[in-house]
Amino acid sequence: MPSLTLQGQSLYYEDTQGNAPVLVFAHSFLMDGSMFHGLAQRFRSQWRCISWDARGHGRSSAAPEPFTYDDVADDLAALLTKLGINKAVVVGVSQGSQVALRFALRHRQLLRAMVLMGAQASTEDPQKLPGQASLIDEWARAGLSEPMARGMAHRLVDAGWHGIAEWQAKWRAWTPAQLRRCFSALALRDDLSGRLGDVQPPALLIHGGRDVCVSTARARALVQELPHAHWLQIPGAGHAPLLTHPAEVEAAMSRFLAHLGDPLYPEFSEPSSAQLAVA
Repeated sequence: MPSLTLQGQSLYYEDTQGNAPVLVFAHSFLMDGSMFHGLAQRFRSQWRCISWDARGHGRSSAAPEPFTYDDVADDLAALLTKLGINKAVVVGVSQGSQVALRFALRHRQLLRAMVLMGAQASTEDPQKLPGQASLIDEWARAGLSEPMARGMAHRLVDAGWHGIAEWQAKWRAWTPAQLRRCFSALALRDDLSGRLGDVQPPALLIHGGRDVCVSTARARALVQELPHAHWLQIPGAGHAPLLTHPAEVEAAMSRFLAHLGDPLYPEFSEPSSAQLAVA
């Protein structure tokens, strides 16, 4: 298994290799890099696709100490540097979008563009956080019950999605310490509102109209924060549209990526909050 020891962590990654421009995928909370297998397959003919398991997730080592999303953004920068990559498009979902935004602030020289899903600049919704914390505490104490597994599926993907059983099996293998440490990074993250005005690389924000984790208002607020942001809402999608609505996500990404830096498509190099039409 390919892995690197970075920042004191053993990080698992997958790399299609080659000399093509780079897409690097940052996964959501409780998931791992394998959630991007479909996207990597779709784009690998034109892009070098790298997915990785963030600390405490998947096949990377368990985080021995508390960590923040700044630490995870630094892990990503160290991974790219180790692989000799000086510029990448970061595709982030939920937690991965938080990592991408911090990567943009801390390592902007490495960032070419961002594609974000389930994204927001702010901290967790204070009305939702107590319920989330209670669920994680019960899970850590007594294990993941079937009702809880269905609830997590509804929040993170979609309870009716055909591939959800595989993820629920993975969740049942999480240790209490691992669960609490990774949730703490999510729950205690700092607010990026008002700090993103200097992030110049273009960003495509894809939002599910049925996302129960991040409201449309919070996602839209991020569009206003980023000076070169483009918006696409997929009405029937939830928090992870790349899994439930792959055709729509792939079409939007294809158009966005095909014209990065193209002067004939100024909407991808000039500030904009316009809707992105899917071809």
